[in-house]
Order: sequence, then structure tokens, then C-alpha cells
Amino acid sequence: MYITNNNHKLSISHIGPYPPPYGGVSVHILRLHKRLLSDNHNSRVYCRWNVPANAHGVFYTPPIARLGKLDWFLFPYRKDTSSIIHCHDYWGAISLVLLRIYLQRKRIIITVHDQMDERNWNALPRVNRIFAHVLTHRSRIRWIAVSDNIRNQLVSRGVSDSNINVIPAYLPPLSHETDISLLPSEIQSFASKHAPVLSVYGWRYSQDPDGRDLYGFDQSVKLINTLRDSHLNVGLIICVPGDGDPIIKNKVSLLIDQYGLRNHVLIVATPLTNAMPLWALSDVYLRPTTTDGDAVSVREAISVGVPVVASDSAPRPNVVTTYPLGDIKAFAAAVCSVLDKSTQPALLRIPPSADGYEKVLEVYNQVFHS
Repeated sequence: MYITNNNHKLSISHIGPYPPPYGGVSVHILRLHKRLLSDNHNSRVYCRWNVPANAHGVFYTPPIARLGKLDWFLFPYRKDTSSIIHCHDYWGAISLVLLRIYLQRKRIIITVHDQMDERNWNALPRVNRIFAHVLTHRSRIRWIAVSDNIRNQLVSRGVSDSNINVIPAYLPPLSHETDISLLPSEIQSFASKHAPVLSVYGWRYSQDPDGRDLYGFDQSVKLINTLRDSHLNVGLIICVPGDGDPIIKNKVSLLIDQYGLRNHVLIVATPLTNAMPLWALSDVYLRPTTTDGDAVSVREAISVGVPVVASDSAPRPNVVTTYPLGDIKAFAAAVCSVLDKSTQPALLRIPPSADGYEKVLEVYNQVFHS
């Protein structure tokens, strides 16, 4: 039974990014925060990004460059009266702060959205790995893994399997609006001149621990170069609202010029408050990431019946068509196969994505009574 009445309201403080920019984790936090508020629970979000003035219950904690990550010690946790602290992101980077909260006997939940394999673990500074190791061995901390793969990685790091719940990060949009007319005019105009239309999304240009283009924007451009021989009018929409790594950004731009694809590729930096219309407009959604958790965008595309082609860098929902990471020929073959099937929607058998909100509430309820 969940705590939902006004006499026993949940009180949650979230740590993590909040839109803008719109990425999988920030969208997850936004939807969870607003759902909790709409159910009359107390919810607040602390983040290190600029926050819209009308974002109710969201607080911006400005970084102090000379203190680096230690500026989180100035974070108002010591004054926070919430029953539960829910960390959604960079838990390894702020592991010292989470330990401090833990020692104050706070109830802590940590959601792990990305792979915790050897590469990502070793990418943490050594001191952070030490404190993160301590966190993974604390029995009072509850963990949410967005996939079974991440759960297994946490267990290998010392987390008790009984302390882990597997809950995909997808939460349905607060509005199920998929009206394409809501998209920026540049997207609508580009889509009207191209067919098929493919889309790829990442919240900013980023490198993975091995220095590769994390979101696979470069792989998507190479894909279009391969596909245009068989699909003369193919178009690719790259949506990347955050600026991010200049090396990756320049690499993508140079590839577009190298292949002469300026008429086939549109890069959109305008933040989309709701990306559902972009998925609805696309013939195929691409997810060529070099590492991943359980991508929110993938489940969103599935939920509106848009086929998804993704790399095999992480487990994917069973309706997603996958290909070996980095194999452009296999990537192109997978996309062509999906495009052929798109004339037979019945063969796609794409079910609606599950809503994980009630499962998260159940974890809150268990932790609250622990």
C-alpha cells in the first residue's frame, strides 16, 4: 500500500539535472518530480544547471570553480528536512557528499542510469572510486538500476542484490501530445523535403570513457552517407540542445562537410520541451550510442509506434532492431530492413511502454518504513 494520503505524504529531495537541456535523466527527473507534486507529495530538485524561473520546487546550486566537486558541501543537505534523498546522476562524482548524508542517518536511494562497467568505473577519479566503493557496501542504501545489466554490474561492485530494484527510467509524458505542428519550423520544413526521415538525439556532444562520440552522431552521419545511394532523398535530424564537447562537435561538422551532406543533415540546437512530436515525425529513430542505460528516448519512440534501430552497446527492449556497435554496413542494413517493414505496421508489434511511476513509489514506500 502506498503512502498517498495527506497525513503521510512522501517527502523527497532529488539530486540531478533538470531541463533545460532536455536529456533522458533530466526528463525522467522532471516527470517524476511533477507526478509527485500532482499526487500531493513534497518533492524538490537540486541541480547544478540554470533553472527556469517557473520551475516549482527546483533549486539551482551554482558551482564554485575553486572548490570543484567540494562545492556540494555547501549544498543545503544539512538543512534539508526531506525523508528521502534520491540521487539520479553523478553519484560516483559526489560520493563523498552522499556518504556525509548517509552518516546523518538520511534515507538514500541512488538510481544508476548508465553502465557501471569497468570503463565507466575507472573513469572516476581514484578518490571518488574509494568513496563510491564504500557506498556500494552500505546496507541502508537502496539502489534503482534501469536495466538488468546495470543491476548485475552493481552486484559485482558489492551491492546486495536484495537492495536493488530494476525499473526502466521511462515515465510517460505529462502530456501525450504528439502534434508535429509544435516542432520548430526548421524541423518541419526539413522533414517535408526529405524521405525517409531519420532522427537521433543526445542532450549534448559528449565523449565516452574511450574518447568516442557517446551518442553516435558521427556514426549517424556515416550512415546517411551510405544510405543516400539507395535512398536519394534521405534526411537526418540531429537534435542536440546542449553544446558540450567541442572536439566531438567539430568532428561531426567536419564529417558532414567531408561527405557533402549539408542538404541531408539538419542539426537542431533548439531545446524541445516535448520530443514526442520528433519521434512521431520520424520514419526511424536511431540510438547508435557507445554506452547506454535504458534510454528514455527509445521507449518514447516505441510508445508512439516508431521503429528504433540501436547499437548493441547495451540491452534493448525486444522490439528494437540492433546492430554491432561501429559496424556502419550492419547499421545501414538494419535501417533498410526496418524501412522495408514500415509498409507493414502489423509486423512491428510495438507495445506501449510501461509506466514505472508506481514502482518508484513502491521503493519510496519501502525505504520510508525501513
